[in-house]
Amino acid sequence: GTVYGGSMITYNVDTSIGQSGSPVYRNSVTEGRRCYGIHTHADDSFTNSGKLITTEVYNAITTAIANASS
Repeated sequence: GTVYGGSMITYNVDTSIGQSGSPVYRNSVTEGRRCYGIHTHADDSFTNSGKLITTEVYNAITTAIANASS
């Protein structure tokens, strides 16, 4: 994918209605499966985009999970 402005990532993956919130990941022989983003947008040109998981986003996700568990 391509990162724009440090907060969004674009990728060419076929998606359907209702897949927003799905992980955007890449399989690597050396690193395994790594999640890089959260799918948020699709358009008719087969280019999709999502929120890049930055340190700030990761911390917000882990805090929300911790708070939901307590």
